[in-house]
Amino acid sequence: MATDATALPLPPSPYARAPRRRSAAGATAAAATVALLAGLLVAAVATAPAGVMAYTDELWETYPSRCAGMWAHNALPGFSLNSTISLRFLDVSYPANITVLIYNYLDQDLLVNATAERAVTCGEPNTITAGLCTESQRGTYIIRNDTAPVAPIFNEVASFGSSFPTDDSGLSVYKAVYHVDVTGYYCVVVDGLVTVENATYVDTSYTTIFTAFVSYDNPYGELPAADYPKLPFFGLIAATYFIIGCIWFIGAWMSWKDLLQLQHYVTAVIFFLMVEMAFNCGFYAFYNNYGYSSYALLIIVVVLNAA
Repeated sequence: MATDATALPLPPSPYARAPRRRSAAGATAAAATVALLAGLLVAAVATAPAGVMAYTDELWETYPSRCAGMWAHNALPGFSLNSTISLRFLDVSYPANITVLIYNYLDQDLLVNATAERAVTCGEPNTITAGLCTESQRGTYIIRNDTAPVAPIFNEVASFGSSFPTDDSGLSVYKAVYHVDVTGYYCVVVDGLVTVENATYVDTSYTTIFTAFVSYDNPYGELPAADYPKLPFFGLIAATYFIIGCIWFIGAWMSWKDLLQLQHYVTAVIFFLMVEMAFNCGFYAFYNNYGYSSYALLIIVVVLNAA
């Protein structure tokens, strides 16, 4: 007797795969994760601790020099602000004469006297009589003129007589401003001067007491020059991962039922990289805007980078 084969139920194939459904729990978890990360970012920005501006240094008689990188005002497209180095005094044991020197580090050899093998101040014995400098330059550093400098050199004497005039901020009225036209590493030197038997020397005994502040103002913001390339770098990487992530997420959503487990892992990795690069970019953007880093952002970036 013939049997109708279509009436018999076929056993399930051991290789058959049950259709996958979009998991509401998974979508909820993903949304919660995004909300949590966004909340942490907002909290980090809102509760960032106040601090000293990142690009301000302090000088005093026993530590009279500082060096830092600077970008020229025309080296970065899209920025119209000038790039400057400014120096002001907070306190001086007047009366005093203080020499102020600002120069590009590549010009350091121009400050070294070939005979003395050191920097020489105009006014030291035989410097004026030998024609190395003039009386009007007394107290400044002697700069060799046999080679053109890489950048202009700021070299003058700040004189404080019987008083120390200040403005409303408590800083000296005297202000040295150097305009940076060449990208490079710049040094600021502030030394007290003493005159002995009509000869002027740098005060190596530190009898001239002073405190000064030097501010490095780059056209892009408050980040040190060495760290600024990290801001556009992480911004570009974050934007790249965002574009890749959008393309991948749209494709994954359209083919959700056919995704392999490995592709879910790829989705998670792309999402993690998007968040990591965004927080790295945010950390440097905050630093650049406000001049100090957020400890909360720093902790999040360290954790993400270590993952």
